[in-house]
Amino acid sequence: MPQNSPEETARLRRILPERAIALAMQSRWTEAVDVNKAILAIDPNDADAHNRLGKAQLELGNYREAYEAYKRAVELAPGNPIAQKNMQRLAPLAQQPAGGAAAVAKRPAARPGERINPHTFIEETGKTGLTHLTDLASGPTLLAHHIPLTVAFEILMTGDPLKAEEALRIGLVSRVVPPEELAATAASLAARINENAPMAVRAIKEATRRGLGLEVPERVRLARAVSDRLAGSADAIEGLAAFSEKRKPVWQGR
Repeated sequence: MPQNSPEETARLRRILPERAIALAMQSRWTEAVDVNKAILAIDPNDADAHNRLGKAQLELGNYREAYEAYKRAVELAPGNPIAQKNMQRLAPLAQQPAGGAAAVAKRPAARPGERINPHTFIEETGKTGLTHLTDLASGPTLLAHHIPLTVAFEILMTGDPLKAEEALRIGLVSRVVPPEELAATAASLAARINENAPMAVRAIKEATRRGLGLEVPERVRLARAVSDRLAGSADAIEGLAAFSEKRKPVWQGR
C-alpha cells in the first residue's frame, strides 16, 4: 500500500478530525467510526481519535468496541476523565459474553447490538424501579450514566422503588407534577421553548447531546461549529435587531 507524502499526511491530520466531529454532529456514527479509524491508521497514538471512536461505537451499540477504544484513550491520556468514566461504565458490557445475561424484565431481552433506552427504567408515573431492565449488564451502566454513582449503587443493590420526589432530587427527572397537571405543565414548557428561535433550540440540543462523550476542547470546537452555522442566518440577524429595538423577535426558522 503506497504511503502518503508528508504534505498529504499533514493535510489528513488537519481535515480528518474536523470531518469526524462534523459526522458526530450529524449522528452519522458509522461514517464517524471509519474516519476515526483512518486517523488512527495515520497515528495509532492519537488519544482524541480513540475517544471519538469510543463515542461512535457506543452510539452504535458496539459496547465491546467502545470499551476498547476508551481503554486505549485512557492508556494514552491517563488524565482523560471522560474516557475513564465511560470505560468504567462499559466494563460490565465488554465482559459480557455473546447472548448476555438473562432478561429480568416484562418485555423481551434486547437483541444483540440493540441499544437500551434509559427510559426503560421508568415503571409507572411517579415511581421508578428495576422491573423494566432488559439486561443485567446494560441496566447498571445506563443508570450510573444519569445519576451520581453512589445513588445508582444504592438503587441497584437494594432494588427499592424510587419515588418521584427522590427522582427529582437526584436529577433523574427535571420536575414532578400531579397527574392532572401533567398536560398543562408540558404545554406550558413547550410554549416557553417555542418562543425561542427554532434553529437556536435545535443547535443547543445538538451541541449538548453530541458533546456528552467529548473532551472539553472538542466540546468547545463542536459548539463553535454549530454556532458558526447560525451566524449568518435570518433568525440570527432578527434576534440582534429585536434586541436593539426592544421588541419581540419574529422567527422565520432560517
